[in-house]
Amino acid sequence: MFSSFQNSSVLVVHRQANQVAHCLARESRFFYYPQVHDLIPNCIQIFILSELMSFVEFKNKEMVGK
Repeated sequence: MFSSFQNSSVLVVHRQANQVAHCLARESRFFYYPQVHDLIPNCIQIFILSELMSFVEFKNKEMVGK
């Protein structure tokens, strides 16, 4: 069956590799209608802050090494 889809591919992405999408999918179960967010949803803020802190730590280590 897969051979009939010549212009397609199948990829496996573990949930941990895309935590933001997983977070949004989990949160969307509680919304009956499509949502537009004016602010970043709380569940995503955690991941953004975590990435920001990792970036700052990396830059600090880079500056100390110079």
